[in-house]
Amino acid sequence: MRSGQHISLLVFAQRNKAAADDPTRIQLRAGRPMHPQSRYHPSTASNLTKRVSLGQTENRMERQGTANVNLAVEPTNRGAISDAHCTVRVAAVQMAGRVGELAWNLQQAETLASEALQKGARIVALPEFFTTPCFMHPRLPEGIVGVENPAKEMLARLARQHGAYVGGSMLMRRGEDVYNAYCLAGPDGRIQIHDKDQPTMWENAYYVAGADDGVVATDYGDAGLATCWELIRWRTVRRFAGRVRYAITGNQWWTIAENWLGADTMFASVKQYNRYLSENAANEFARHLGVPVLHAGHSGPFEGRCLLAPGTDASVRYVSEFVGRTQIVDAHGHTVAGRDASEGPGIVMGDIQIDDVARPAPETNRFWIPDLTLTHVANWYHQNAVGRSYYRRKRRAQVHHAAG
Repeated sequence: MRSGQHISLLVFAQRNKAAADDPTRIQLRAGRPMHPQSRYHPSTASNLTKRVSLGQTENRMERQGTANVNLAVEPTNRGAISDAHCTVRVAAVQMAGRVGELAWNLQQAETLASEALQKGARIVALPEFFTTPCFMHPRLPEGIVGVENPAKEMLARLARQHGAYVGGSMLMRRGEDVYNAYCLAGPDGRIQIHDKDQPTMWENAYYVAGADDGVVATDYGDAGLATCWELIRWRTVRRFAGRVRYAITGNQWWTIAENWLGADTMFASVKQYNRYLSENAANEFARHLGVPVLHAGHSGPFEGRCLLAPGTDASVRYVSEFVGRTQIVDAHGHTVAGRDASEGPGIVMGDIQIDDVARPAPETNRFWIPDLTLTHVANWYHQNAVGRSYYRRKRRAQVHHAAG
């Protein structure tokens, strides 16, 4: 879709009001429908927004933005028990971070991770962007770290001290670009890194796509590292299929701006479905792979800006909150322990059974695992375009300044 073909979100919502009488329309195509008693079941919504199924065309278009970068993986030895079936105590951390305040966020992350480790967790997942929440804000660049940084040092120190695995993602500058780097520290202090395969919407303003497969070696067998909307793309399932025994993931999932006209009326059903997607992404991901999933997230309100068009810094105020659920999910997609975003920062712990590698991926040409609303897709294309434009302009300015 070219930028000139973007259609107003208002038009999308108005076109699809007639869908409200069909309570079977909104469900995860490859997953199970929402329970009729769920507070997010479509029968509770007044205005359903039509969904689209995107396959090879979208996959081809969006992969054009993927950078060719060297794999950012620091070597580690295969674990001695990688072929064994075992039960492992694990934890996931839910944070309430502050944009750009690296020291404050690291202190919160370390406090919560330490609590989980002291309670016996052998694997601890921190959220995506645990060093700073990622949204359009003038202070965000203060949370971008270099290759050697205090966040990696903290992960390695905790992992060595407790003989465990501790990981989370951070905005990391390598060379002239920034990546959303998920760093997993092992008991020996060495770190393996996965760069998120594609930024989501306004995230494009701050980092570029990675090119590794996200599969890393641990003492419990190979693990898959993934963040946020990687969990709802079939290509992530294909990367992990037949290879990983469990997945360590995190997200930063937001919702429609509450200060925008129609947020609680015209777009009420979109907000409900978006919340449903955020709370069930890890469950569906586990079901498709047939392996356990650790999933860490963010909580709390935030206020930033939303860019309006490519080639300009013009923006509008965006007041919203993080949604989703931090949880431990078993290989069948059932929640072992969970904490809703509304409950604020804290940890969840549980035991997972690590058994066989992920099942083969199904044959499909779809890009997304769930069906997305037209509102989601419109924002995806529009914000991807304006975010990439912003990143290129800022990067050119930095290079020009450095050349001096």
